[in-house]
Amino acid sequence: MDRLEHYIREFEGITDAEDLQHTFLTIANDFQYASCALINSSEADELKSDQTVGIMSDYMASWINSQSHHLTRAFNTGNCPIMLKAVKPNLDAPNGFAIALGSANYQRSVVVVEFPEQYSQELIEKVSWFWLILSHYALNALSRCSAKMAVNFTPREIECLRWVSKGKTSWEVSKILGVSERTVNFHIQNCMKKTNSVNRQQAVTKGLMGGII
Repeated sequence: MDRLEHYIREFEGITDAEDLQHTFLTIANDFQYASCALINSSEADELKSDQTVGIMSDYMASWINSQSHHLTRAFNTGNCPIMLKAVKPNLDAPNGFAIALGSANYQRSVVVVEFPEQYSQELIEKVSWFWLILSHYALNALSRCSAKMAVNFTPREIECLRWVSKGKTSWEVSKILGVSERTVNFHIQNCMKKTNSVNRQQAVTKGLMGGII
């Protein structure tokens, strides 16, 4: 209970996307999870990530990408949490669980936790109660981070940062948007200031984590 109360307080105090990411990583390290992430998806029938906060193993990411329709159907049964190995018995699923959460703007929010294979199903089921409580605090923290960033960014800044996130240089963005390279750099610099970032890569990361781009 002490750890649960500690992490509840952690999530309640978060207003910055980078702090939210750090908290998920800390929890994953503390409990030795293979994956520990909050996924936001705007798809009704598929779990396609618009933003993911936390740590996701390659195995979990690949499984969700290929089997999200099965997982979505499992959520629609009303059961919570969903044990991943029970989503479809003949599927080779990660050793863990998923919790579906309500969200704004018709989004589906899901917390996924994956354990090393040596963890028993009984232990995983016992741990899931911890996340049934904690998940809602994590989602509230993400909502605060997204709202804070959404208020501060202008549409043009978001547009420039989105193209940078796709690997475009300032010159390439200027040609796409029909503005000068100097103007693009001006908007990117503003994004860096508003996210307290030391470079454009960090600004992109914060924009992605905050669901802005």
